[in-house]
Amino acid sequence: MRKLICILITAILLAGCTAYAEEKTITYQTNASFPKVSIRDNPAIEGESPLTGLPDQGETYTPIMLPLDNSPEAHPLWGISDASILFQIPLTESGGTRLLALFGDSYPQQAGGVRSGRMTMLPLARAFHAAFAYAGVPPIGTECVSVENWLTEWSFRKPTRHYNLLGEHFRERVSFVDQPGNLSAHVKELHNHLSARKIDFEVKPFLFTDDPLNRGDEASKVFVNFQYHDNPSKTNPNSACMFEWKPGIGYIRTAVDGELTDRNTGEAVPFANVIIMKIPVEWERGYPYYASQMRGRGQASIFQSGRYIQGTWLHDNYEDRLVFLDENGRELTFQRGKSFIVLGDDIIVSYINE
Repeated sequence: MRKLICILITAILLAGCTAYAEEKTITYQTNASFPKVSIRDNPAIEGESPLTGLPDQGETYTPIMLPLDNSPEAHPLWGISDASILFQIPLTESGGTRLLALFGDSYPQQAGGVRSGRMTMLPLARAFHAAFAYAGVPPIGTECVSVENWLTEWSFRKPTRHYNLLGEHFRERVSFVDQPGNLSAHVKELHNHLSARKIDFEVKPFLFTDDPLNRGDEASKVFVNFQYHDNPSKTNPNSACMFEWKPGIGYIRTAVDGELTDRNTGEAVPFANVIIMKIPVEWERGYPYYASQMRGRGQASIFQSGRYIQGTWLHDNYEDRLVFLDENGRELTFQRGKSFIVLGDDIIVSYINE
């Protein structure tokens, strides 16, 4: 009975139901214009993480991206409290999504459950110049959605910066989760392997600030729903999530299965920045990929310090870093801490202030 009550409460929260706060839905422009700016790489600051702005752990920088299960039965995930950034990305035409973790500060002994690689992941791995570890790929011959094709096209093989964890190394099957979400990556071992190979990973930091955001709309709760691609009136309850701002802690993400917690610690993972990237998604044989493989510019909804501003994302060339601009067209200064970034086209984003 307690579990049923929790599920009902979560459903109410994700629907944004409240009797005392006005819910505002963000409207995205179809033909939006974007600032014409020239962005340079930011200098690396010794002792500071390029991804979180927090003191680094003294580890060699070897960014590693790992796709993770986002189905309720696979949660809680493990090792995610060590991720610098978590992404939520399109997976199915029925609004299904997957999580993608970027480890660049702390490297846990294990993290999971690891799932297969998709073409909604590789452009992000390339933008962050990260190694990519994954549990196989779908056998698709179509070029635009073929991970195997783009691993070669984008030089993940020279030198090798990708790891199929369906092989014999850097992984194991755990007993506390059912298949297929029971594959665990040995992230620390992967990190040590990459460090020993002395691969030169480019360090392209975000900008950070110690000052909280003090402009824009107040937004203590953010709701994200993922629509069916061919039926916008339907949304996927297993992908829906809410981010609640808790002063002194950060944003706590809640979904139908409860708060996003790390199985290793039993605690919820807080985020200092929540960003929704509105990005065109195309489909081939039921598999998604980003139009122009994530090259271009788009609208970005930015939530920091319990406030909302509407900004822009930039990624004009494959080799460029992913950049975010604020509402004034200047490069966004991130709050120090972890970030959660949602990518998608068929999404509904709203917020309230309580």
